[in-house]
Amino acid sequence: MNSKKIFYVIMTFILIAFSYCTVKAEGVSNNTESKEIPDSFAVVAVLSTYTYNTIGVIRTPSVTVTDAKGIVLAEGVDYTVAYDKGRMEPGEYNVIVTLMGNYSGSRNLSFTIKGNSGKVNQSGKWSYKNKKVKGKKVRIKTAYQYNDGTYPVGATKIGKTYYYFKGTKGELDISSKKQRILISDGLKFDVASNGTLKKGWQVVKNKLYYFGGTYHSASVNKKIEGITLTQSGYAKKNLDSAVKKEAILLLDSITDRNASKKTQLRAVYKYMTSKKHLSYTTKNPNVKDKNWVKKSAYNMLTTKSGSCSGFAAMFTVMANEIGYKKTYVYYGRIHGTRDGAADGFTRHAASYVDGYLYDTEGVFAGWLHDGWQLSKEYVTFKDVKMYRYK
Repeated sequence: MNSKKIFYVIMTFILIAFSYCTVKAEGVSNNTESKEIPDSFAVVAVLSTYTYNTIGVIRTPSVTVTDAKGIVLAEGVDYTVAYDKGRMEPGEYNVIVTLMGNYSGSRNLSFTIKGNSGKVNQSGKWSYKNKKVKGKKVRIKTAYQYNDGTYPVGATKIGKTYYYFKGTKGELDISSKKQRILISDGLKFDVASNGTLKKGWQVVKNKLYYFGGTYHSASVNKKIEGITLTQSGYAKKNLDSAVKKEAILLLDSITDRNASKKTQLRAVYKYMTSKKHLSYTTKNPNVKDKNWVKKSAYNMLTTKSGSCSGFAAMFTVMANEIGYKKTYVYYGRIHGTRDGAADGFTRHAASYVDGYLYDTEGVFAGWLHDGWQLSKEYVTFKDVKMYRYK
């Protein structure tokens, strides 16, 4: 073998040895490197339920995730779960399982809400029982069943009315209390004593809510009529929410808020002119304050005392809360000596509601026989200004 061949043989051995050492070195692991990720393709995710036959409750089927060996993985450690929003109405909803930690990838699942066997407006029949109310037997609703044998669950609309059903046999949620908050899957409902769901502005446990969300649930994180509703559903405290709360509390105590507007307004009029609930105190408002009507009404509602401007502001606010649109304080001067003015006129206020004047203070004070639905000529007013509420 000549020297040239010997050189090539030696170089070949050196290259082989170098390559071997390099491969071994790359294959060596140390304690600082991450562990090998298990085979995520073998991870299986399943839902507890894939089909619901009733609506009215937010559906959140639980998720079970297992690895290749059948070991159940831990939520928050090995995976997270995200659900579609809503999940109350009929339809298909997605559930996304995202693997994490020692696992990678995701699993897409879905479930269906059929809605009372696919017939949301399906008819059925009520069950009843007799109950004594003020010494009289009254027939009250207790449960409902659809004609196909299924039952409503949670907040459900039957006919034109929303009810709340509990249990599995369509039992109506009947409370012995006049009203209360019921929480279902994060939604708050105001359930009346007959199982119906109240709507609109309500005061529950001295907190103001607006029930105008899905199935009359409490609205959250919204601003309605200048009132901010929190994540918990109740209103933040400010002048608007304080006045509304006091007005609702009074209406709930003296009338049925489901009655006609005229019936409710008449109840307020009787309350304010009866001399059993309010008193007169001279309190002249600062009419330059843009919120003086609200402030005067709040003072009257809470202290039960005020002057003609307080009476007028309170009645105007109550009319607005009942649902009247054109609500003003009618403020001017009429014949009188209280102010000691040289022209013989003194300040006075009445309420202007949808085209009529109402003078509750005049009747309360005794100088006016009837202050209900008056024309503008019932007394001689001068220097009139109208201050709108809202």
